[in-house]
Amino acid sequence: MANFHVVLGGGPYAGTYDVASESCLAGVMKPGAWNATWSADITLKDKISSVITGIDPKPVVAGAEATATVSFGQEDDQVLYEVLKPTAKVTDRGSTATLVFTGTARTAFYKDGSFGDGGDLEITVECGKVERG
Repeated sequence: MANFHVVLGGGPYAGTYDVASESCLAGVMKPGAWNATWSADITLKDKISSVITGIDPKPVVAGAEATATVSFGQEDDQVLYEVLKPTAKVTDRGSTATLVFTGTARTAFYKDGSFGDGGDLEITVECGKVERG
């Protein structure tokens, strides 16, 4: 089990959210990479719909070593919180791990293409199960 604790410091969905998925992935895409994602079975207006986190030790694009996004709502009316320069920390304990992503987020509003301030964002993932590549 991977438990996500999401803290959004600003924007229209400021607050704390907790969701869970099956596991975290370590070294599956490439050595040193980490991924943990969660998505809702059904996306509903104004409800959290996905959390995507990732660490790429050797990204194709410079500055893209970490990814941290949280989205709300349905695809055409979605609000995306995106940390443009996230800081990521991994505590790897072998069969379990903790991933922490922090940074300042911007919000993207899919309905009208506008952007806003999402405030400070922190995502902590407690990986109770780590699948390794």
